[in-house]
Amino acid sequence: MCDVQRVIQILNGTFAAPRVNPPAGRVTANPLVAITNYLNGFSGRLYDVQFATSNAASPNNFTQADVMAIRSLSVSTTAAFDAWLLGSGQAVTSQLLAQIPIGLNLSAVTPNQFPNLLGSNGKSSASQLWNLLVTQLKASGQPSRQGIQVVASKLVAGKRPHLVPITDSFVRAEMGISCWAKTWTCSHTLMTNQVVQGHLTALRASLIANGPYQGGVNPALLSELRLLDLALWTFHRQRL
Repeated sequence: MCDVQRVIQILNGTFAAPRVNPPAGRVTANPLVAITNYLNGFSGRLYDVQFATSNAASPNNFTQADVMAIRSLSVSTTAAFDAWLLGSGQAVTSQLLAQIPIGLNLSAVTPNQFPNLLGSNGKSSASQLWNLLVTQLKASGQPSRQGIQVVASKLVAGKRPHLVPITDSFVRAEMGISCWAKTWTCSHTLMTNQVVQGHLTALRASLIANGPYQGGVNPALLSELRLLDLALWTFHRQRL
């Protein structure tokens, strides 16, 4: 189940949830404070800056800069995977990326368009790319503790930040979903919800007013999906 009301309450700062680990107690969401702290103190703030620079020059090619960018989000890839991604895998990944629209917002995708753009049945170019990256990560000996699906999502989301969400267990927990297959569908449900959109717009404006931020981060350039990801991720982290 995609818990839209829970996400709305997290975004407007009215949601409280028990801590996942001791000490006992409850945590109330405050996305503005949490994301402000993230943009000033976490290495992950550089992910968006680095991918924006890379995408300006190579929107349909994975680059060494992209490999470095995902490291800011506390994941890394094996040398064997990097060699494939930047070498023999370039032709097929570039072909798939070229079929995924640049700059298209997930909020603008209609229900009829969704299956062809992000359908998880392997028919969409985005899901084909994600599946290919997962397969190659496994073949290269990527440690499972790194979260193979997480690494794949951070690579694809970096190249199409307005359309494809970053996915990990923290975000899925706050969305109220338990399996990877529902992540893109739930993200679409959330991003096409006008109340969610309103809160993200207000959150961005407040973040801009709170600036400037370290590392050249500009909240005005963060995608709506990234703002949603940060709001959910930082809240779940507070609960640990």
